Amino acid sequence: MQRLKRYLRRGLFGRRGARGAAFATLRLRLLMFFAIFGPGFITANVDNDPGGILTYSQAGAKFGYALLWTLIPTTIALMVIQE
Repeated sequence: MQRLKRYLRRGLFGRRGARGAAFATLRLRLLMFFAIFGPGFITANVDNDPGGILTYSQAGAKFGYALLWTLIPTTIALMVIQE
């Protein structure tokens, strides 16, 4: 955390200025986002057990790509719940 604070004070590439500080703040926000949701994302995808894989295969054989859109909200929900 100290390195991030020094980075924000120093600015982007050692420059000081509003644009460098804004970019550094955006970068800090992205780093914090991935630090919080990264482990949840990994845990959500590790939850595939043999029974689940069998069910996913059968659903895929029956519905094809029609239910692929449900993968996005399901992954987000698992990330939030398992974090």
